[in-house]
Amino acid sequence: MDQYLRHYFWVASAFLYLTVSSLAQTNCFVSLNDCPRSCRCFYDPDGDDVVTQCIESEFTSIEGNIPSETTVLDISNSAITTLRRIDLSCLYRLRQISLTFNRDFTVMEEGAFGNSSNLKKIEMYGNNLQNLDESTMRGFAADDVTELHIHSNPNLQLRNGFMALFRTLEVLNVADTPFQYKKDLFLNVSSRNYENLDNLRDLNMESKQIRILQASVLQHTPNIRVIRLGHNDITEIDALMFTKNPLLEEIYVDWNQVTSIHVSAFSNQQNLRYLDLTGNNLVTVPMGTFDVMPRVSGVCLSWNPLSCDCNMQWLSEWMTQVGRTNCMPYSFTQCSGEFQQMGQVFTEVSDEAFCDEESSRNISTIVISVFVAILVIILICFVVFFIIIGLCNSGVRHSSGVRHKAGLPPISTIPLRRTNSYSSSALL
Repeated sequence: MDQYLRHYFWVASAFLYLTVSSLAQTNCFVSLNDCPRSCRCFYDPDGDDVVTQCIESEFTSIEGNIPSETTVLDISNSAITTLRRIDLSCLYRLRQISLTFNRDFTVMEEGAFGNSSNLKKIEMYGNNLQNLDESTMRGFAADDVTELHIHSNPNLQLRNGFMALFRTLEVLNVADTPFQYKKDLFLNVSSRNYENLDNLRDLNMESKQIRILQASVLQHTPNIRVIRLGHNDITEIDALMFTKNPLLEEIYVDWNQVTSIHVSAFSNQQNLRYLDLTGNNLVTVPMGTFDVMPRVSGVCLSWNPLSCDCNMQWLSEWMTQVGRTNCMPYSFTQCSGEFQQMGQVFTEVSDEAFCDEESSRNISTIVISVFVAILVIILICFVVFFIIIGLCNSGVRHSSGVRHKAGLPPISTIPLRRTNSYSSSALL
C-alpha cells in the first residue's frame, strides 16, 4: 500500500512540476515589479486598475512578460504587426486594451481574445487591420464588451454577422473605414436572425463616404442617443432616415452635401437637444421643420448659403428664441445671395429686412418683366411693318405683270390729262 502511495505521490509531484514549469514558461506569474523595460507599469487607484503602458515601444507583438495583474494595456505608436492567440492568454484580469496607431498592425489570429473574459473596452484605431469576423472573436465573451473603437483603419472589412456578437455594446466608432454599414452585419450566422444592439448609445460613422442612409440600417440600433454622420456625402435628409431612432438626443450631419430637408425629417425626435447641420448646401428650410422638437437647444446652420427672404423669416424667429442659438461659432450663420443682407448674421436681420429683400426681388422681377414685354411689342411692330411693306411691293409687281400681258403700257408711262380749271370760267 505504501508503495502505491509513494508512486502516486511521485506522479502528482511530477505533474505539478510540469504544470508550474509550463506556466512559468508562458510567464503567467509576472509581477508588477517585472515590468518590461520599454513599458511603464503602475497602479491607478482612481479606477482600481493595474496599468501597463508601452507607448512608442519597439514591440512587434505583445511580449510574454506583461504583468499578469494588468487590467489596462496600452501599446500605442509602436510596431505591432500581429495579435497572436497566445498574446493575451495570461491576462485574465484585462478590462481594457488599446492597440492604436500601429501602422503595420494588419492581422488578428483566430481566437486572439480567447481568454479575455473580463474585457469591456477595445481600442484598435489608427492601424491597418484588414478583416474582422466571427473567428477573430472565437472563445471570447464579446457579449460583455461595452466599447468598440475600430475607426481609422483604411482597409478594414467587417464580415457579415460581426456586429451581432456585441449585444451589450454601448459605444461604437467605425469612422473613416471603407466597409459598408449594412443590415447583414447584424445577422446571427447561427440562427440566421438579425440581432438588435439595444444598449448602443453612441454611434460614430463619420468619413465613410455615405451618400444615402436608409432607415433599415439603423433599425438594429433603436436606442441610440448620439449619431455622428459628419464628413460624408449625404445630399438629403428624408422623412424616414431617423424614424427608427426616437430616442436621439444629438444628431451630427455636418460637412456633407445636404441641399434639402423634408419637413417631417425630425417628426418623431421628441428628445433631440442638438442638431448640427454645419457646412452643407442648405438655401431654405421648410417652415415648421424644427417645431416638433420641444427640447432642442441648439441648431447649427453655420457655413450654409441661407437665403434671407420671407420664406426663411420663420427660421430666424425660431432660432432667436431663448436657448436655441448656442451653436459655436454662431456668427457664421450668415445670409447669402445678391441682396443687401448678404454676409449679415442670419438672426440679426430684421423682420422688415427679410421681406424688404423679398419686395426688392419682386420689384426687380416686375421691372424686368415689363422691359421684356416692351421689347417683345417693339419686335412685333417691326415684324408687322416689314410684312406690310413686303405685301405692298408684291402687289405692285403683280399689277405691272397683268398690264404687260394685256399690251397696255405701264402705269408710270401713261400721260395724265391736265384739266384747265380756268377755261370754263373764261367762257362764261
